[in-house]
Amino acid sequence: MEIEQFEIDENIDSNNLSNPINAKSNKNKKSKFNFNLKKISIFSIFLLTIIAFVILYNLNPNLNHNEFALEKNTKEQKINKRCEPGYKLVNGECVINYSFKAEYKTHKEMEEVEFVKTVPPEAIKELLVDGINVKPTTIYEFEKKGVHTVHMLLDMDKIENLNGMFSGIISFYSISFSELFNTEKFTSMANIFRNCKSLKNADLSKLNTKNIKKMDFAFSGCTALETVDLSNFTNENLVSMSRMFFHCYSLESLDLSGFKTPKVEDMSYAFADCNKIKQLDLSGFDTKNVKNMRGLFERCKSMVTANIKNFDTENVSDMAYMFNKCYSLTEIDTSKLKGPKVTTIISMFYNCKALKSLDLSSFGGQSLTELDNIFEGCLSLTYLDLSNFAPQKSLKSINYLFFYLSSLTELKLNNFKTEGVETMNGVFEGCTKLKKVDVSSFDTSNVESMVDMFNGCAELEELDISNFDMSKVGYLNRMFERCSNLKKGGIKINKNSVRKFERKIPEGIPVIEV
Repeated sequence: MEIEQFEIDENIDSNNLSNPINAKSNKNKKSKFNFNLKKISIFSIFLLTIIAFVILYNLNPNLNHNEFALEKNTKEQKINKRCEPGYKLVNGECVINYSFKAEYKTHKEMEEVEFVKTVPPEAIKELLVDGINVKPTTIYEFEKKGVHTVHMLLDMDKIENLNGMFSGIISFYSISFSELFNTEKFTSMANIFRNCKSLKNADLSKLNTKNIKKMDFAFSGCTALETVDLSNFTNENLVSMSRMFFHCYSLESLDLSGFKTPKVEDMSYAFADCNKIKQLDLSGFDTKNVKNMRGLFERCKSMVTANIKNFDTENVSDMAYMFNKCYSLTEIDTSKLKGPKVTTIISMFYNCKALKSLDLSSFGGQSLTELDNIFEGCLSLTYLDLSNFAPQKSLKSINYLFFYLSSLTELKLNNFKTEGVETMNGVFEGCTKLKKVDVSSFDTSNVESMVDMFNGCAELEELDISNFDMSKVGYLNRMFERCSNLKKGGIKINKNSVRKFERKIPEGIPVIEV
């Protein structure tokens, strides 16, 4: 009989050797133990590999640590995304859903009563005027950190016109428009913000204005307006901009570099009363069709200079009060201004106290009918060129033309025509520093009055009026009063007119008959 052999394991208890079954059981235990060790080793290696990867991942600066997280969350974000008021969700993106937005003060705040957090939508609707003939499609209204904002979506197809659309809304202090405020079909924006007295900022850069013809009074009376963005304006068809920025007292600067004016006919008072503007660059303006420039810069009290060197004024008929009371104006290039059709330039430079020189040698003025007080109050003016000034017979008066230009030292009047003039009262009165003046081109055949004509010309050393026709002159009172320096060179007078001057020439002034 065969005897079964057992391998003796040193770790097996010697007491078990006599039992073959126990020996086999111990062998199985050993195999299971070895298998578990292998499993633990593999798991450890796997775990160490992951730990090493994580360490390397975090140490690598070239890896975008958020990449996986972003990729994972993108779909969830698009699904759960919420848009701010005035926007709507389209394909997971927030897109504009308003025609315009405005920041405003509540009615109670306007009355300086206690702060009110919310305003009912009905109150917002009341802010709109009859220019909008349709209720807003959507209104978003909210208050954040004390600022009230309203977004309005309008059905532009139902709006008949933009005239006076926001006129008189005194609660808006900021307004901007989106592309949804489509103005392509409209031809007029006249009065659109007129008398919005609280409006400080207006952004019109996204408006389509290619068909707009009228912007009269657009910002007139916006007394608090500080900035207005008109960039990207495509206003090639604009015809009238009268009083566009009238009474914009707070406006300090205005960029009109892209503003188109090839068809504009009326610019009257466009910038009048823009008290704080210091300079205006209108070199890009095309003014070949402009007919009215009356009061264009009137009472721009802080304006130091205005670039109008490229102004074409061949068709302008009215330039009265153009720079009236521009107290700070020191220089203006008017050398290319032409006025063949201009009929009036009354008070054109009245009280331009800081203006030092003017060249109007190209002006012509063939159609002028009035120019009274044109330079009155220009106390700093030292140089004035009116050569070739040739008004026709329609001009009846040049009264006080150079009245009290007390700093004037050089005056050019060659070819200055006066054939239709009837009164020359006080023309040079108060020109205390003028040492000589050439009036040889003056035609006085129709003149009836020369009262105070040279009164106060204290530095005038000699005067030649031998060409003067005095046949119709009846009034010569104080004509040479306070002209003490004329004692040096005297006055040349036509011998046929000497009797007219009896007892009219102060004692001591020589009379030279010619």
